[in-house]
Amino acid sequence: MLNKRERSLLEVFIEHPNTYLTSKELASIVGVSDRTARKYIKTLMNEIKVHGADIEAKQGLGYKFAVTHELEFNLFLEDELQPKITKQNSTIDNSIDRQHFILNKLFFEETDITSHKLEELLYVSKSTLSKSINKIKRLLSQYNLELDNYRGSLSVVGAEQNKRHFMLDYFFTDKFDESLSSFIGTSFIDEEINFAELTIIVLDECREAELKLSDYVIHNLVLHIALTIKRIKSGYSLEQFTVNPTIKQSVNYSVAERILNRIETTTNIKFPEEEANYIALHLKVKSGKESTETTLFMDRNQQLSLHIQEILEQLDNELQTNFKTDPILLNGLLDHFASLLNRVQSDIHLTNPLLDDIQSSYNEILELTEEYFSRLPELTKFNISIDEWAYISLHLMAAMERYANRQKTKVLVVCATGFGSAQMLKTRLEKELSGLLNIVDVISYYELNEEKMSDIDLIISSISLNNVVFPVPVVHVSVFLSREDVDRIKDYVDQTTELNQSLNRHAPSSQDELEKHQLFDHCFSEEQFLLVDTTIKKEQLVGKMIEQLKEYNGAPFKQ
Repeated sequence: MLNKRERSLLEVFIEHPNTYLTSKELASIVGVSDRTARKYIKTLMNEIKVHGADIEAKQGLGYKFAVTHELEFNLFLEDELQPKITKQNSTIDNSIDRQHFILNKLFFEETDITSHKLEELLYVSKSTLSKSINKIKRLLSQYNLELDNYRGSLSVVGAEQNKRHFMLDYFFTDKFDESLSSFIGTSFIDEEINFAELTIIVLDECREAELKLSDYVIHNLVLHIALTIKRIKSGYSLEQFTVNPTIKQSVNYSVAERILNRIETTTNIKFPEEEANYIALHLKVKSGKESTETTLFMDRNQQLSLHIQEILEQLDNELQTNFKTDPILLNGLLDHFASLLNRVQSDIHLTNPLLDDIQSSYNEILELTEEYFSRLPELTKFNISIDEWAYISLHLMAAMERYANRQKTKVLVVCATGFGSAQMLKTRLEKELSGLLNIVDVISYYELNEEKMSDIDLIISSISLNNVVFPVPVVHVSVFLSREDVDRIKDYVDQTTELNQSLNRHAPSSQDELEKHQLFDHCFSEEQFLLVDTTIKKEQLVGKMIEQLKEYNGAPFKQ
């Protein structure tokens, strides 16, 4: 078992395979003295020599790392790096929406729900629901959670900490990559706190208070708080924003205060009272505890939703996009405009800390946002600031990013174990080819099956798969992803892109398609197709075909 320093040195060597590094260079990277580095290198040399790798020492040049037995070294890496890495649990198949729906019900909306009710809500049979539930059980088991089925009522059983860990991984980690945070950046709130930590804080306090909030609402609240941190650090905060005294005495306000207090402890940022008021109001509206107000809110939102869809359709015509069919965009805009209307009606002004970046890099989108969304009937009597338009433009940019991601080559990464070495390969692929690849999953060779390969464009494997035939292309690479490996993957992606573009250029028009269908119908008939599901000799088959043709038009086919 390697200690922390030895592991750090190994990671540096892995980053620079077949390259000489001096002890001084290694010491500087790891943060130790030259003498200490040499001591740990010597120990590391002895350790990895029996695990499929070698470190060569050459006077005047330094140390060079190389793998002598790839599979053996990958297994060694698995043991060494596993404590630091959490295995991905993404499951991609045709039932993913059902799984998400069921899990959202269990974790956010209801503590338990009957199988019969789920069948009705999902419009599926008992057997179909059973398949989805079995997949959910496998997902939960990775977090030491169980799906209990007592008298037909489903509920998740396990430690609260494990539940929150699962919720963070399943509902939020990937979602931040698809949302506004892809433009905000993972480190825009500095290194004091990140999106995962913010999500845990919000989850903790909302669940402790038993607030019924969907994953979507929590996700948006985390983004709001993240932008609030950025805004306060930039020297801006909410102007005077008061709320009804009943809200001050509500559980929503207590939750808002606890959330901000925990963030203050971590970041040393002081939140003004107005920020707690704003979050409390957000929680009150979204938790739906006030039935009369919620009904009025939903009525207004239905009208607003129709108007937003009309604007998106106009933008689609202008930009040749598909904004109107993007539910994430529609829901995000609906939620944003509902909050915006509350702000402008209360004469509250928000400063956007990202405005300068948006104006310099995405000014065209910003101008289109203002041009089209200023047509919303709900906004005509208000003067909307450029800061607010910039916030709205982020939703459109995130939608464009999602579309770009869907155009990327969907990749399945396969390694010996699916843990240490696989995660390292995934990291290197993301570093070198993030603009070209969408890594769907990272698995071991033994997990590879037809289900895993559904909707996959390419398999990238660190072990040879030449003895197996797959329905998709396979690129065999080193776990260290050499420059040659990167070039081969790029060549494949370029060829595929060129082929798709060629097919699109030569795709027949709708009139051509119609003529082909008419020609097909003229030449072929359903009655002339012969289905044979038993063993038959060639002469018998030809005889049957002749008889069928003869019956159809009476013409002689036999001489």
